[in-house]
Amino acid sequence: MKINDREYETDDGLCFGSSVDFPVSGDFYLGVAVDAAQIKMWHESEYLLNVGLILKKRFSVNNGSLLIRPAAVIGHAMLNEIAWVDNTTYLTFQIFNEVVVVFDGKVGMLWDVGLFWALSGGNDKNDISGGPFLLIRFGLSI
Repeated sequence: MKINDREYETDDGLCFGSSVDFPVSGDFYLGVAVDAAQIKMWHESEYLLNVGLILKKRFSVNNGSLLIRPAAVIGHAMLNEIAWVDNTTYLTFQIFNEVVVVFDGKVGMLWDVGLFWALSGGNDKNDISGGPFLLIRFGLSI
Protein backbone atom coordinates (compact mmCIF):
# COMPACT_ATOMS: atom_id res chain seq x y z
CA MET A 1 0.00 0.00 0.00
CA LYS A 2 1.30 3.44 -0.87
CA ILE A 3 0.78 6.20 1.71
CA ASN A 4 1.94 9.70 0.72
CA ASP A 5 4.18 8.19 -2.01
CA ARG A 6 5.87 5.78 0.40
CA GLU A 7 5.37 2.00 0.20
CA TYR A 8 4.16 0.18 3.33
CA GLU A 9 3.76 -3.56 3.71
CA THR A 10 0.25 -4.85 4.30
CA ASP A 11 -1.15 -8.35 4.46
CA ASP A 12 -4.59 -9.33 3.33
CA GLY A 13 -6.85 -11.85 4.96
CA LEU A 14 -10.37 -13.12 4.60
CA CYS A 15 -12.85 -11.49 2.25
CA PHE A 16 -16.62 -11.83 2.65
CA GLY A 17 -19.12 -10.54 0.16
CA SER A 18 -22.46 -10.68 -1.47
CA SER A 19 -23.80 -9.46 -4.78
CA VAL A 20 -27.04 -9.20 -6.71
CA ASP A 21 -27.14 -8.85 -10.48
CA PHE A 22 -29.84 -8.75 -13.14
CA PRO A 23 -29.82 -9.24 -16.92
CA VAL A 24 -29.93 -5.92 -18.80
CA SER A 25 -29.27 -6.89 -22.42
CA GLY A 26 -28.61 -10.33 -23.85
CA ASP A 27 -25.87 -11.93 -21.74
CA PHE A 28 -24.88 -8.68 -19.97
CA TYR A 29 -25.71 -8.23 -16.30
CA LEU A 30 -25.61 -5.21 -13.97
CA GLY A 31 -25.53 -5.49 -10.23
CA VAL A 32 -24.36 -4.31 -6.84
CA ALA A 33 -21.66 -5.94 -4.70
CA VAL A 34 -20.78 -5.47 -1.04
CA ASP A 35 -17.46 -6.86 0.21
CA ALA A 36 -15.60 -6.77 3.51
CA ALA A 37 -11.88 -7.50 3.09
CA GLN A 38 -9.45 -7.91 5.97
CA ILE A 39 -6.37 -5.65 5.89
CA LYS A 40 -3.43 -6.20 8.26
CA MET A 41 -0.85 -3.49 8.93
CA TRP A 42 1.71 -3.43 11.75
CA HIS A 43 0.08 -6.11 13.89
CA GLU A 44 -3.33 -4.46 13.56
CA SER A 45 -6.26 -5.72 11.55
CA GLU A 46 -9.33 -3.96 10.16
CA TYR A 47 -11.98 -4.66 7.51
CA LEU A 48 -12.28 -2.55 4.37
CA LEU A 49 -15.94 -2.20 3.38
CA ASN A 50 -16.42 -1.86 -0.38
CA VAL A 51 -19.69 -1.18 -2.24
CA GLY A 52 -19.59 -1.30 -6.02
CA LEU A 53 -21.45 -1.43 -9.31
CA ILE A 54 -20.84 -4.68 -11.28
CA LEU A 55 -20.90 -5.28 -15.02
CA LYS A 56 -20.78 -8.98 -16.05
CA LYS A 57 -20.87 -10.88 -19.32
CA ARG A 58 -22.27 -14.41 -19.14
CA PHE A 59 -21.03 -17.33 -21.22
CA SER A 60 -23.04 -20.54 -20.92
CA VAL A 61 -21.40 -23.94 -21.47
CA ASN A 62 -22.92 -27.43 -21.58
CA ASN A 63 -26.57 -26.31 -21.78
CA GLY A 64 -26.17 -23.88 -18.89
CA SER A 65 -24.70 -26.30 -16.36
CA LEU A 66 -21.45 -24.28 -16.40
CA LEU A 67 -21.38 -20.47 -16.44
CA ILE A 68 -18.31 -18.33 -17.02
CA ARG A 69 -18.81 -14.68 -16.09
CA PRO A 70 -15.97 -12.15 -16.46
CA ALA A 71 -16.75 -8.98 -14.51
CA ALA A 72 -15.60 -5.48 -13.64
CA VAL A 73 -16.57 -3.49 -10.55
CA ILE A 74 -16.15 0.20 -9.79
CA GLY A 75 -16.74 1.05 -6.16
CA HIS A 76 -16.33 3.13 -3.05
CA ALA A 77 -14.57 1.73 0.03
CA MET A 78 -14.20 2.77 3.65
CA LEU A 79 -11.53 1.68 6.11
CA ASN A 80 -11.61 2.49 9.83
CA GLU A 81 -8.49 3.69 11.61
CA ILE A 82 -5.61 1.24 11.33
CA ALA A 83 -2.10 1.66 12.76
CA TRP A 84 -1.43 5.42 12.66
CA VAL A 85 -3.79 6.16 9.73
CA ASP A 86 -7.20 7.67 10.55
CA ASN A 87 -10.43 6.62 8.78
CA THR A 88 -10.06 6.63 4.99
CA THR A 89 -12.19 6.30 1.85
CA TYR A 90 -11.22 5.03 -1.61
CA LEU A 91 -12.23 4.77 -5.24
CA THR A 92 -11.87 1.05 -6.04
CA PHE A 93 -11.74 -1.16 -9.12
CA GLN A 94 -11.96 -4.94 -9.46
CA ILE A 95 -11.71 -7.35 -12.36
CA PHE A 96 -12.45 -11.02 -11.87
CA ASN A 97 -13.80 -14.12 -13.51
CA GLU A 98 -16.57 -16.18 -11.95
CA VAL A 99 -17.08 -19.84 -12.73
CA VAL A 100 -20.41 -21.33 -11.62
CA VAL A 101 -21.30 -25.02 -11.69
CA VAL A 102 -25.12 -25.04 -11.72
CA PHE A 103 -27.12 -27.67 -9.80
CA ASP A 104 -30.92 -28.06 -9.96
CA GLY A 105 -31.24 -25.36 -12.63
CA LYS A 106 -30.84 -22.33 -10.34
CA VAL A 107 -28.41 -23.02 -7.47
CA GLY A 108 -24.71 -23.35 -8.16
CA MET A 109 -21.25 -23.46 -6.63
CA LEU A 110 -19.30 -20.30 -7.47
CA TRP A 111 -15.55 -19.70 -7.63
CA ASP A 112 -13.94 -16.46 -8.66
CA VAL A 113 -10.41 -15.18 -9.06
CA GLY A 114 -9.53 -11.58 -9.68
CA LEU A 115 -7.62 -8.44 -8.81
CA PHE A 116 -8.58 -5.50 -6.59
CA TRP A 117 -7.17 -1.97 -6.64
CA ALA A 118 -7.69 0.98 -4.30
CA LEU A 119 -7.09 3.47 -7.11
CA SER A 120 -7.07 6.63 -5.02
CA GLY A 121 -8.16 7.63 -1.58
CA GLY A 122 -7.15 8.58 1.89
CA ASN A 123 -8.22 11.39 4.19
CA ASP A 124 -7.29 15.02 4.97
CA LYS A 125 -3.77 14.00 6.04
CA ASN A 126 -2.86 11.06 3.78
CA ASP A 127 -3.08 10.15 0.09
CA ILE A 128 -3.36 6.38 -0.19
CA SER A 129 -3.51 3.89 -3.05
CA GLY A 130 -2.88 0.18 -3.32
CA GLY A 131 -3.01 -2.87 -5.46
CA PRO A 132 -3.34 -5.01 -7.26
CA PHE A 133 -4.41 -7.40 -4.51
CA LEU A 134 -5.32 -10.99 -5.41
CA LEU A 135 -8.93 -12.06 -4.75
CA ILE A 136 -9.87 -15.73 -4.48
CA ARG A 137 -13.47 -16.34 -3.43
CA PHE A 138 -16.04 -19.12 -3.43
CA GLY A 139 -19.65 -19.48 -2.45
CA LEU A 140 -23.18 -20.13 -3.65
CA SER A 141 -24.93 -18.65 -6.64
CA ILE A 142 -28.71 -18.51 -6.37
